Amino acid sequence: MFIKKKLLLCFMMSLILFMTTSCTKKEIETNKELEVNNTKSYSKVTLMKNSSSKLIEEFKLINGKKDYIDSLKPIANFKYSIKDNVYLYQFIKSTGQSLSNSYISITTNNKSIELDDFYSASDITMSPKGTAVAFRAYAKDDYLSFEDKPRIFDIDKNKYKEIPIDTLISGNLFKWHGENTLIYYGVKTENNLKKAALYKFDFEKNEEYEEKSFKGNITFMDFVNSDELIILLRVNEKKSQLIKYNLASKEYTILNDSIDTIYDMTFFKDDIFILAKDVNNVISIFNINSLGKIKRLIYDFPKKVHEKGGLTTDEKGNLYFLDIDADFNSNVYMINRENNSINLIIDDLSYYHLYKAIN
Repeated sequence: MFIKKKLLLCFMMSLILFMTTSCTKKEIETNKELEVNNTKSYSKVTLMKNSSSKLIEEFKLINGKKDYIDSLKPIANFKYSIKDNVYLYQFIKSTGQSLSNSYISITTNNKSIELDDFYSASDITMSPKGTAVAFRAYAKDDYLSFEDKPRIFDIDKNKYKEIPIDTLISGNLFKWHGENTLIYYGVKTENNLKKAALYKFDFEKNEEYEEKSFKGNITFMDFVNSDELIILLRVNEKKSQLIKYNLASKEYTILNDSIDTIYDMTFFKDDIFILAKDVNNVISIFNINSLGKIKRLIYDFPKKVHEKGGLTTDEKGNLYFLDIDADFNSNVYMINRENNSINLIIDDLSYYHLYKAIN
């Protein structure tokens, strides 16, 4: 009996050791850290183009002129910080029926980290100094296979961080407020009552706080500076309000009620630019000036603005966007900061996308 127990104990210890070794190996393979030599030179605006060789060509755009950077494998997303030398690529492995099977590669300070423990990812957002990212992860080729909470990855420490909340975050409505706080819009249930509001989670204190509740549902939000958010608030089925919310004072200003949907946003100094659809179902680019006044910039040239093509400004404040044709090909345009003229700068129909540096 003693011998049998001893053999059983040895077997259990061997099994535990094997499982521990396997888990450790899996963790290392999930967050691979590789030495790299990144000598690429980027600008505030990066243009990606599908090439005939099935690779993506990278170009930097400065003052309406493009300059070739490199060619790379197909990507689904790109986030980068020039100032802090952090570059995140979401590379595509294969295309599924609903989602692309992909992985995330992060390059910083001559090392590269690969995140490959999911089927696909979306809604990637990087903290202002590039020390952390948050994103939605999907378990399989199905839009409904997303995880309940966004994943939080600490780039400096090369590991995931827990976000222990029960709040159901709505879509892609989560943004970094500094390096250690995530602000998000979602629904929290307490005492069988559901409350939709802006919440924030402080990773240093490991606590969640309610930031602000609104009369309506938030459909878009993004930072224009360290303490101000542009928010699109759906008041009812027919009306939305474009507001500017200050986190320090917890006060907000209603800017406009003629915008129905916002696809993208960028800013330069005191000017805010939104790629949006108005209440008349027209997709265009709008400028919000320092006084909060809104002005439509695009009318009939080009005829159709690509709502998913990206919107960004360069170092001099020139604004870049794409048009789109029936075959989903685009040209590249620039609105000159000095004279507000609209210029066709790349007249070469192809599949493009514009990306902007976070700093």
